[in-house]
Amino acid sequence: MINQDLHTHSLYDDGTASPLAMAESAQRKGFSVFGCSLHSPQSGEAASWSGKEEEVAAFQKDMAAVKAKLAPKLHVYTGLEYDIQSDAMKFPPAESCGPWTGSDRLRSR
Repeated sequence: MINQDLHTHSLYDDGTASPLAMAESAQRKGFSVFGCSLHSPQSGEAASWSGKEEEVAAFQKDMAAVKAKLAPKLHVYTGLEYDIQSDAMKFPPAESCGPWTGSDRLRSR
């Protein structure tokens, strides 16, 4: 059986721990697959639990560092949740999302 969690959130949005702390905890508990997602930046009420536009690059960098540190024992995946609310979704155009464009969506980050 594969122990995995592909839907976690860090201090970059509505979580409380760093991506590294969460991944290390998952590894100690015997998980072999770990994924951490960022809620897309939102306005209005949703801004309290969503990612911040100015922190998207830092989130990606932190997740790349997690993967570099813990692979190959832990497969690390980075996600971006496109949350659609009644007030217009705020997020940069797809071409500025770096690793989330094209075929990279399906590869371990």
